[in-house]
Amino acid sequence: MTRQIGKYQLIRKLATGGMAEVYLAKAAGPMGFEKTLVLKRILPQLAEEPSFVKMFLSEAKLAARLTHSHIAQIFDFGEADGAYFLAMEYIDGPSVGELIKKAARRQQALPFTLCARIISHACEGLAFAHGFKDPETRRPLHLIHRDVSPDNLLLSHQGEVKVVDFGIAKAAGQNHQTQVGLIRGKLSYMAPEQLRGETLDRRADVYSLGVVLYELLTGHRPHESKAKADLMRALLQDAPTPAVTFRPDLPEPLRRILDQALARDPGLRYQDCVAFQADLEEFIVESGKPVTAQHLAQLITQLDAEPELPQYPRLDTAVHHRLAPETPGLVPRPGDALPELPPLSTGSHEPVPRVALGEDSTDETMVAPRTQETRAPEEFSGEPSGESPARGRPVIPPAPLSLKVRSAARAVAEAHTPPRRIRPWMLALAAVALLVIVELLLWWATLPS
Repeated sequence: MTRQIGKYQLIRKLATGGMAEVYLAKAAGPMGFEKTLVLKRILPQLAEEPSFVKMFLSEAKLAARLTHSHIAQIFDFGEADGAYFLAMEYIDGPSVGELIKKAARRQQALPFTLCARIISHACEGLAFAHGFKDPETRRPLHLIHRDVSPDNLLLSHQGEVKVVDFGIAKAAGQNHQTQVGLIRGKLSYMAPEQLRGETLDRRADVYSLGVVLYELLTGHRPHESKAKADLMRALLQDAPTPAVTFRPDLPEPLRRILDQALARDPGLRYQDCVAFQADLEEFIVESGKPVTAQHLAQLITQLDAEPELPQYPRLDTAVHHRLAPETPGLVPRPGDALPELPPLSTGSHEPVPRVALGEDSTDETMVAPRTQETRAPEEFSGEPSGESPARGRPVIPPAPLSLKVRSAARAVAEAHTPPRRIRPWMLALAAVALLVIVELLLWWATLPS
């Protein structure tokens, strides 16, 4: 598509939601400068309502001030040809929601420490926004996201975690026509006080982030019901379904973290994302294996891979036999432990080895070091730990993932290269040389001693 909105050229549409159309776009400048970004164009029917536009622009102005490594930055906002838009940072990976769906399709659980790391980074971004002060007056702005969900947490292929859509939820909440659609899509992640229409503070975002952590760990939400009325009643009155119902191997520290993050009473909840993050980081440290951006990047790449395609490196046999059958659409019964993803391939301090494409190479093998995330299958690698999902049953450590360095093309070429043929003229030359040598020997033998 070739369409302009202001100075931005739209490349293709990425999605359409209840409030905006989302495009991949680029901004061009002098001397061939280009920058790829995401442009969110507010739907025309909403752009016709002055109250919505005023709130949207006001919140976007505040959100554009947020510059943090775990918040997707807003570069520009405004109006062009009657269309109101946001130009924001482009994140090249999936959302947390997409990550959860990919793991569910493979019937595989996500590692405990990586789930904790994703939410820890989101906590850091939200805590920055919650405590943000006006640069001029130094007064706290009391920013609240109000719409924390798996779709608003984005992951890059470099292992970054970014919170997106600050301010948009508040603008939507002020608009009667969009509020119904908003609740329909995000009801499961709303704090009880948000459903009751009470004044919100940062603890509402803590609750929503706790729901995302629960879903990352179990593949389910704390309250699930097809009927909207039943779901609202459960959110306001019922305790969450214990996470161990869906993942019996859940470590006790994570159970306590979930219980506190999902407390219905805000006074019993984590009072801010700083405290929430502190407990998550303590759990990661106590697990004994640090988690890096590289591990998260490998997780994203691994879930992107199609196991049946030959262009990805095969797993060692010991790991391969531990994988669950990949039957799409099946959901484990409550109480069943989820099968785990295969191990990570490298530690954070080692260069990533070159990945071979062939399966039968016999050249040099580079074995991934076990310096990071080498634990029971739940943690992507080989050494059993206190977090092992195999409590009460033996754990068989898998062999490390071996990566071959010779390409498939080279292997095939060597396998089919015919033996070198000897040319006729070479044989004739060799015969002449042999005769000359024989004559010289006979002549030497006839000489007097």
